Amino acid sequence: MSSVATAIAGGSILGSLISGNAAQSAANTQASAANNSTAMQQGMFNTIQGNMQPYMGAGKASLSDLMGLMNNGQGGLLHQFNNQDLQSNIAPNYQFQLGQGEGALQNKFAAMGGGSGGNAEAGMNAFAQNTAAGAYQNAFNNYTANQNNIFSRLGTIAQLGQASGTNSALGGSAFASGISNGMIGAANANAAGTIGTANAISNGISGASNAYLLSKLMNPASAGGGVGGGPG
Repeated sequence: MSSVATAIAGGSILGSLISGNAAQSAANTQASAANNSTAMQQGMFNTIQGNMQPYMGAGKASLSDLMGLMNNGQGGLLHQFNNQDLQSNIAPNYQFQLGQGEGALQNKFAAMGGGSGGNAEAGMNAFAQNTAAGAYQNAFNNYTANQNNIFSRLGTIAQLGQASGTNSALGGSAFASGISNGMIGAANANAAGTIGTANAISNGISGASNAYLLSKLMNPASAGGGVGGGPG
């Protein structure tokens, strides 16, 4: 091979190695950046999951308590108001108010001269019934308000847990997409580097081969033996 062809071949191979190394280095840089991005997103996702865990745990516990109260037994949220609830929720001053009112009516009718007549008894009966009706309504309202308070408080925490779980799921989907893209980007970068290196080496070998062929074409005598002599 001539010195020119040798120089061409050597330069081609050297250039291919430099180009291949540059391609692989660039690919490694891209892959490293993609891997760092993936790790960062994974870390952020884990942090968010950890921050939401107490709310999801509280919501789960409140939902469990709430479902345990969804029954028609005594104290259950589906329980219908009855006489036992009336006695439990009636105002403690009911008997005092009733006695005071009846005493006031008796004194009034006595002063009017009809303390034991039919009008007095009718008035006392009407007062007692109205007072009892009012006490029943107050007891029912107290019972209902208590039931609503229990449901509202547990339900609010359960909904907070549900919202945290929903946000966590949405965040997980977004992070999963980002992590997946980062992993694919890293794989693509590595693949591109490998292909770039292979192409550079292939081009270098091809250039060297072309230089060798060029050398043979320019120096045919070096390709083999010379032309044979004539007959003796």
